[in-house]
Amino acid sequence: MIKRVVYAVVIAGLLGGCATTSKQARIFLHQKNSFEYLPPAALLYIDVDIKNSRPLLDQILKNIKQDNKYTKLFLNKTYSVLAAYYNERPDMKFMGISRGKSYPQGAVNIALSSNKNWQKNIASNNLDYWSNKRNKISFALFNSRVFFSDGIPFLSENGTTEPEDFNNFKKDTAIALWFPDAMIIKNLLDMMDIPVNLPIDNFFASVEERAGGQWQIIFYFAASSPSYAKALASMFRIVRGQIKDLNIKDPLALKLITIMFTQMPQQNGNEVYLTGLPMDTSTLAGLITSAYSIMNKNSKK
Repeated sequence: MIKRVVYAVVIAGLLGGCATTSKQARIFLHQKNSFEYLPPAALLYIDVDIKNSRPLLDQILKNIKQDNKYTKLFLNKTYSVLAAYYNERPDMKFMGISRGKSYPQGAVNIALSSNKNWQKNIASNNLDYWSNKRNKISFALFNSRVFFSDGIPFLSENGTTEPEDFNNFKKDTAIALWFPDAMIIKNLLDMMDIPVNLPIDNFFASVEERAGGQWQIIFYFAASSPSYAKALASMFRIVRGQIKDLNIKDPLALKLITIMFTQMPQQNGNEVYLTGLPMDTSTLAGLITSAYSIMNKNSKK
């Protein structure tokens, strides 16, 4: 998915000069904010602040061999990227939107019209987009937005409203993740034969930069009440004590669990935090690249 996204947005963002945005497109672009551009029921929503995460993104691009002058030019023009990953939709696996400044538009139609791999389409909202069947990617370019997907890049249903807690949680983070099905943590603990029957309202995670070029992952859980949060924190302490005895064959899964439960959980009212130990850029970029590779393989099954 990462390579296909890079491929689309670089082409969309770097070909040609500026062009005007149609009235219909301007109306569409002012209708929604944030994840409201993306369909609901995703396994994961992600918000990437390009400036705050740039050193990490540069290393990830090196890992996937997409570190070139074109991706750098695109990132220089981009403020943020919002994306969603779907595991149960037949029409798409991902959709996203980049927000930036002065994405060049003028020569896109001319350049792609002469390329047999690209096809121009009209969506149900009467806006144009380009698709490439060979690379399974589509995109639509506007002056300050690039919409992309492996299906139609425009929303055709009601969008997604992010929790207010997530809007507060993601401030000043490099990367923020929202898992709409908060009980996804249950699947992780099931691997350890630890049942979880406590109601969890929200499950977020963030990547934040620390001093000395270090990065830290923060996991956030909002329980239904302080008493449930206390019980959840107690359960996490039990998990932390059992990590050395785990029999998990997947090295990536074991690494993720180890990171999550490195430090003691902290409770604040109905909230519980798990904080991983700091990692350098190369280590975290390698972990993210590995996780992406596994997710990408599973999406093709």
